Amino acid sequence: MILAAVPVWMAEVVPPYLRGALVQLHAVILVVGYMCASWLGYGIFFWKDGGSATWRIPFAIQCFFPLCLLLGLYWCPESREYPLIDAFWPSGSISNTGIGSSLAYSQWKIR
Repeated sequence: MILAAVPVWMAEVVPPYLRGALVQLHAVILVVGYMCASWLGYGIFFWKDGGSATWRIPFAIQCFFPLCLLLGLYWCPESREYPLIDAFWPSGSISNTGIGSSLAYSQWKIR
């Protein structure tokens, strides 16, 4: 899900002169990460005397980078549309879930 969400979020938040570069950087880092994971898995596959380290090492490496992203989430700005939605719909006037709210929001956005 994050593969599709990050470029959309960057399109909303990033200034226009940086959008293309950051979306491309996201794609390149994704491919490099997949390549590193593949080579790590290939290398550990042939490690005969590794014991339980053959699954612990890849697991620890996979946990490190999402934890870095989670810590960096504090500094990420919110979408610019969130305050507009909150100001347009006072709490309790329209349900925030279901088809009706998304349809009303899309009609409001078209106007």
